[in-house]
Amino acid sequence: MSRIKHTTLSNEHFYVSLTETMNETIETRQIVLLLHLYLEYVINEGILKLFVHGEDLLELNFFKKLEILKATGVLDNHQDIFENISKINSIRNYYAHTLILNEVEQIAIKQVKEMTFIGKKEIPSNFDFKDELKLKSIETIIELQNLFYSNNSIKKE
Repeated sequence: MSRIKHTTLSNEHFYVSLTETMNETIETRQIVLLLHLYLEYVINEGILKLFVHGEDLLELNFFKKLEILKATGVLDNHQDIFENISKINSIRNYYAHTLILNEVEQIAIKQVKEMTFIGKKEIPSNFDFKDELKLKSIETIIELQNLFYSNNSIKKE
């Protein structure tokens, strides 16, 4: 089976792409799937930074990659990030494996409400479900990336 190669982007390219994609995407299922892809990209980057042969782990599924990150201790003092990532993955699974969106939407709304907004204690009350999903997910992506780039103790040898 052929392997899809992971390509590392500059931070500028990554964030421009993320911002443009989120600004252009309207449909909820697409938003969820795309946020999950951006999150997995950051997790892949972290794995490549943590492990000498990290590329061997990139073919694992998302949940296994998350378990590997947890096992390294990178997320030990960041339970809020771990829980948000888990919820994003759960929401993604609902949207990816359910045909009838009405059923998924109520579950997703509940899970997004349970996510932590890492940057602040509250978000503006006028945010709708999609805005809250984007805000909490993007904040989680940024904080996870910051963990990988700000912590020199997690560099591979």
